[in-house]
Amino acid sequence: MRTGFVAAACLAVFLVTAPGAAHAQALYLDEQFGFQVTTGVIYTSKPVGEPPVPMNLRLELYEPTGPGLPPNRPALVAIHGGSFTGGSRFSSFMLAICEAMARRGWTCVSIDYRLVGDDPVVGPDFTGLETLIALSDPTLAGPIAAATEDTVAAMTWLEANAGALDIDPQRIGLAGYSAGGVLTEMTAYIADDGGATLPVPVRATYNISGSVDPSITVEAGEAPMILSHGDQDTVVPVSGAFALRDAAVAAGIPHELIVLAGKGHTNFDIFEDEVVPGETVFDRFVSFFYVHVVGAATVPALGAGGRIVLLAMLSGIAFAVLRYRPRHAR
Repeated sequence: MRTGFVAAACLAVFLVTAPGAAHAQALYLDEQFGFQVTTGVIYTSKPVGEPPVPMNLRLELYEPTGPGLPPNRPALVAIHGGSFTGGSRFSSFMLAICEAMARRGWTCVSIDYRLVGDDPVVGPDFTGLETLIALSDPTLAGPIAAATEDTVAAMTWLEANAGALDIDPQRIGLAGYSAGGVLTEMTAYIADDGGATLPVPVRATYNISGSVDPSITVEAGEAPMILSHGDQDTVVPVSGAFALRDAAVAAGIPHELIVLAGKGHTNFDIFEDEVVPGETVFDRFVSFFYVHVVGAATVPALGAGGRIVLLAMLSGIAFAVLRYRPRHAR
């Protein structure tokens, strides 16, 4: 389904042509940059244990590099899985997403968050969220609320460092796998119901194989969502993805659900599995985030290493460009 794309009334497609390039490349859609990694950046410190002591939380920062790099770039927060008991910012899956996005011009961070074994202490702004979660999952309510608090702290860090990172803090998306997918939903759709305030809006979410409570509240005007889920997932049933899709339909927000036939919780590859011939799940995710995170905002002029050709198109034409543009291998 392509509800998210149809929702765009008008889309500006930005084409970046590097000197000597054989074809035009779409900024934020096609690989065209190098990247650099800054490892172990402390983005916040949160209390754990009894009595509480501060715990430094770190992220891996992926930034695009090279000629023609535009300022005020969009950003992505990548969130690992692990059932809230394990996993880390070094998840190979999340780092692969960060690298692929950085090569397209995005700034990406893969974050650590507090886990069950850390004995996290939920901050006062997120105790209301903890109470909401406890209605359906009292065992994990504290860790999920704390991990949501940490995800919001990563967004706060991006906003505070927007100038140094040359990003637009108003264009931040979230992508997560399994437990990380849950955190995209908690942050974008549930945190405010518990009284928490986000530093900047979430522009779109990508939930990969994450579970949700059927009573999740998605409201009109909240972030567009894209979901991918294996129909043979026995760890996190695909019914949760359908429930989220139905919530998005009811709220009237742009959305897309990709159900992967014959795939389970781990035996899939978004960089190889195709939605339609010639278009991978990752391609579809990038196109969705291009529409809803990058949007039709004006991209400032590039430096000497490249030039911008701006084609203002009606949404139908823009959709055709996104759907049928040549696909380039990672």
